[in-house]
Amino acid sequence: MPTLILSAGRDLSLLKKRNAALIAAGYTVVTATNSPEVVNKLFAGDFDLVILCHTLGEQQQKRLAHIISDYTPSTPVIVLSQAEERDCGIEPNPRLLAIEAALAHPTGFRAA
Repeated sequence: MPTLILSAGRDLSLLKKRNAALIAAGYTVVTATNSPEVVNKLFAGDFDLVILCHTLGEQQQKRLAHIISDYTPSTPVIVLSQAEERDCGIEPNPRLLAIEAALAHPTGFRAA
């Protein structure tokens, strides 16, 4: 069964770029563009990982990370920084390395 990732952020071009890289790496990706959509999709799905983009804003990221942790404590949450997004073209891709580490050792919230 493929790994299911919920990828969230407000910037559609960043989401498309990130999701294309994730899909190319073999992951199945569901997109959310705001906090209510993240929560609705979280409750409707069984995600292996949640990625929160810096474009959601720090307070939203914290609230969502707490909601996710309360709802499904074993689901890792990665919060991407703006610097990490800029470095996504570097090989090996640090974003994919963080995702692989989070899936291998799910412990909840992580900042990237």
